[in-house]
Amino acid sequence: MSATRTSATSTVRGQGLNQISGTGRGRGRGSGGWGRGRGRGEGSEYWRELRRGQRLGESDLTATGTAVTVEQTTTTIVGPSRSRRTERTPKPPLTHFIALPIGHHARLRESMSTFTQALLAGSPPVTGLDRSIIINPRRLHLTLGVMSLERSSAPGPKTIAAALALLAELRPRIFGILAGEKLRVELKAMDIMKPDKGDPERAHVMWVGPSNNGSGTKLQEVCLLVQRAFVEAGLLIDQRRELKLHCTIINTVQRKPRTNGPRTPFSYPSILGSVAFRQLNFPVVDLGQPGEKRKFDSITVDFGSWNVDEIQICEMGSHGPEDEYVSVGGITL
Repeated sequence: MSATRTSATSTVRGQGLNQISGTGRGRGRGSGGWGRGRGRGEGSEYWRELRRGQRLGESDLTATGTAVTVEQTTTTIVGPSRSRRTERTPKPPLTHFIALPIGHHARLRESMSTFTQALLAGSPPVTGLDRSIIINPRRLHLTLGVMSLERSSAPGPKTIAAALALLAELRPRIFGILAGEKLRVELKAMDIMKPDKGDPERAHVMWVGPSNNGSGTKLQEVCLLVQRAFVEAGLLIDQRRELKLHCTIINTVQRKPRTNGPRTPFSYPSILGSVAFRQLNFPVVDLGQPGEKRKFDSITVDFGSWNVDEIQICEMGSHGPEDEYVSVGGITL
């Protein structure tokens, strides 16, 4: 009799080593024989969220300069002796992502900075909010997918050159969709990614983006075209991930100083009830009773409508002269 058990673990290399953690099942030798123990599975949180389609995504990893490698572990148990054989197949690290940058617009940076600075200066302070977890507005962008690309200039299916060539091939089709119009991003919605235990008091990522995920807009049509083409070419890491159009503005994975153990969350209701939020003349949000745990729908905001001038392939974790992500190329719109 034999049985095979397959599990996934992941390791994080670089500055963010202690920021992503999970738990795994293990076996330990005790005085009474074999028993079950619990172990730490570094990186499992990222992949759990990635499979759920939540955006711990590029902003959550790329700004840290972290490289992520996932290992597929297969354990085979054979016969009565239950001997074990483990094989590990490393997955490639995330190196690049497809980006629609909008952080180059000075007025957008100014309005976003005004909002986040007011949040930081508020009294009473927002629980868990810290300057280090505020994303620099110069880095604002929408991500269409993440990749693991080789830097080799030689021809190959998963190289930077192949990704850039595919973007160039898509350019005429993108212009056909736009029909002479500019590609624009309306930042009319604000929300958080799934918080710890579904509790908005324990949020980790806050974002702004188009209402209803850009449904029915040329933005969504163009983004789906690009994403699907890269999926068909086998260039995207998670090919089943649903497209979620958003710009991350707060992310606890950036928190400094870095600590061992779980990340410290922030309170989303405290942000919605803050003076900074009310000063922007956004609709009043019903926060419920004190201590009441409730889910908030996407909040209507207005951070403007902005042209997308390029679709870029950017390096994960990179920092340009203005702290923007470094582009290795792209297409102009």
